[in-house]
Amino acid sequence: LADCESILRDHPNHPQALAYRGASYLCMDEHDQGFDDILLAAKLDPKLAFAQFFLGRALVEEDLLEEALEAYNRAIELDPLNPWHYSWRANVWSAWGETEKSDADTDHSLHLKPNANGF
Repeated sequence: LADCESILRDHPNHPQALAYRGASYLCMDEHDQGFDDILLAAKLDPKLAFAQFFLGRALVEEDLLEEALEAYNRAIELDPLNPWHYSWRANVWSAWGETEKSDADTDHSLHLKPNANGF
């Protein structure tokens, strides 16, 4: 978090630093600040896959599953070899009772990274 703060002092709209700081805030259960940072990072650099991924996670926290699915889909389009994108998208499918889609994403994530068990 300190590294992100240092970067953001000099470059307040640095998308990578915002995304990582936002993810850190989410981990600390400071969802409002985390959501704001991640949303700004995703707007500043829509091609930043990990910002889209963390945006999905933040949207799940807000119970905005349709928007989270869109964010995970964008993350997958930008970085299709990252197993975590599929793993977390599977959670959205599962929440909707879409077992086949959830299982397919889970299987694909394990194919990309065997022995993966979460992020």
